[in-house]
Amino acid sequence: CQEFWQTSPIYQIYPKSYADSNNDGIGDITGIRGKLDYLKDDLGVEMVWLNPVYESPQFDNGYDIMDYRSIDPVFGTMNDMELLITDLHDRGMKLIMDFVPNHTSDQHAWFNASSDPDHAQHDKYKDYYIWVDSKDGTENGIPNNWQSVFSDVEKSAWEWSAKRKQFYYHAFLKQQPDLNFRNEAVLAELDGVLAFWMDQGVDGFRCDAVGFMFEATHLRDNPLVDPTLNVNILYSSVYLYSSVYDDVDSVIRYYGTPWVDEADFPMNFRLIDLEHASAWTGTAIETTVLEWMTKMPAGKWPNWDVKMLAVKTLCMLCKLVGVFVQITVLYVLQIGNHDQPRVVSRLGKPLAICAAFLTMTLSGTPGMYYGEEIGMEDLPITNPVRRVTTKANFAKRSKTHLPRPHLLSLQQDFRDPVRTPMQWDTTENAGFCKNCTPWLPLNQNYAIGLNVEDEKVDATSVFNIYKRLINLRSQDTFL
Repeated sequence: CQEFWQTSPIYQIYPKSYADSNNDGIGDITGIRGKLDYLKDDLGVEMVWLNPVYESPQFDNGYDIMDYRSIDPVFGTMNDMELLITDLHDRGMKLIMDFVPNHTSDQHAWFNASSDPDHAQHDKYKDYYIWVDSKDGTENGIPNNWQSVFSDVEKSAWEWSAKRKQFYYHAFLKQQPDLNFRNEAVLAELDGVLAFWMDQGVDGFRCDAVGFMFEATHLRDNPLVDPTLNVNILYSSVYLYSSVYDDVDSVIRYYGTPWVDEADFPMNFRLIDLEHASAWTGTAIETTVLEWMTKMPAGKWPNWDVKMLAVKTLCMLCKLVGVFVQITVLYVLQIGNHDQPRVVSRLGKPLAICAAFLTMTLSGTPGMYYGEEIGMEDLPITNPVRRVTTKANFAKRSKTHLPRPHLLSLQQDFRDPVRTPMQWDTTENAGFCKNCTPWLPLNQNYAIGLNVEDEKVDATSVFNIYKRLINLRSQDTFL
């Protein structure tokens, strides 16, 4: 008998971009509820991974969490979330939520108390974050040369607190201070957060940025890195599933040990370094795949178990699902996500289809990024875009919600091209919303066939290939 996460692909939904029910230009929970029949009945997906919908100032699109136990008004209410969970379970579907344990928002109540010695609860929260003295007692005495992941925005990973007269550490934006995982009280708080959402009926978690949770206490400078070196990048996600940039040997450890279980599986995006079709040679794929498979502990479950399929075998699979694909080279095994270029844009439609066959027919659990099932493409965005439509949208949904003036400024995120609204049909705004300006512009190819409704009636479309493959992998032969 297999667990639910072993029988269905994981379908990732980026909430802002999936479906907008109130026509404010931003996708929401009620919009997602309205598409569950599509996911279950039309596509055949039974497991949904939801990117953050927690209350957040949205400096990093929800990964800067202000309250782990509440829903951001831009997405709806806790009641909306409860209805989504009920609707999913009524259809036999499961919900995986993003969980961000490494850091909070700098507007979180914990940080407010931790950063202010005059706060009534300062003593309780003073060690919830990574605080370090200045080298010279001023804001110029940065502790060391550690850099933020977003070093193109802010080079140092240290930010001065004028109130506390110390630096705090942030692996990402300065608005995302890192929690102190050496503090047992922090661990207890996060355990409580997980218990809270499990009590609401959430079925699992994808843990973000797990590789950043501990910092060296010696605070020595990092060695300078030659920027011309080719650094391997990989993602891993755990059930709790975690995002980790590291080598295979390190990520494999997230399976745990014979004595301590950690992850149901690490989500392996090891092939993400092969950025272009020309890099997808049989030898490169085989080497990369076997490196993972030979190091995976016995009895564990991969999110892909890449046995090298011969062209003959893959052609046979094509015939089984009733479609024909002209196969020239087996280069591709790539799953998109909200931080990486879409597969069709990176590798072209023919190789993207090959990727669908590989990920959906190999053992393990495949992942799907919304829109991948219709072959959505990146949209080059040359002009800065507005993060939200108007400040009034927030005010009318929550009178007490903190103002977010930065959301109204013109700014651009390099990841925006892969986050454009879902293309449902040929109506206004591709059916994403009506009489509104979407938070990101739409790819206009929705009007010429690249949308759900047109592809549903085309037997050879990307959508119908995915649908048949998902149905195929649900059969006993594959389970």
